[in-house]
Amino acid sequence: MLKSMLKSAGFPKSIWIDALEYAVYIKNRIYCSTTYHTPYELFWGCKPDVHRLRKFGGLAYVHTNVQQKREYKDKCRIGFVLGLRDGEMGCILYFPTEHVVQFGVTSA
Repeated sequence: MLKSMLKSAGFPKSIWIDALEYAVYIKNRIYCSTTYHTPYELFWGCKPDVHRLRKFGGLAYVHTNVQQKREYKDKCRIGFVLGLRDGEMGCILYFPTEHVVQFGVTSA
């Protein structure tokens, strides 16, 4: 799962730890036919919220702060989804032009 995620996203091998964390995040929310539950459900006692799951390496547009906007500058930054955090709205994003990984908060 890890190799296929990195290969399909076209990311460098240096991002492998983020891919591994997201693979585990997804694996814990996938139904297991032997237990008839997800590992998340067995541990926490409730069903996981899978509505927030995003494709690893999926395109993300991040709007820049109002104070940073200028007429000649872009109004958004292009990043790629690396994963999610439990209990928080937003995604962990990779910005390849800046070589930066950040947590971005979403409004929806």
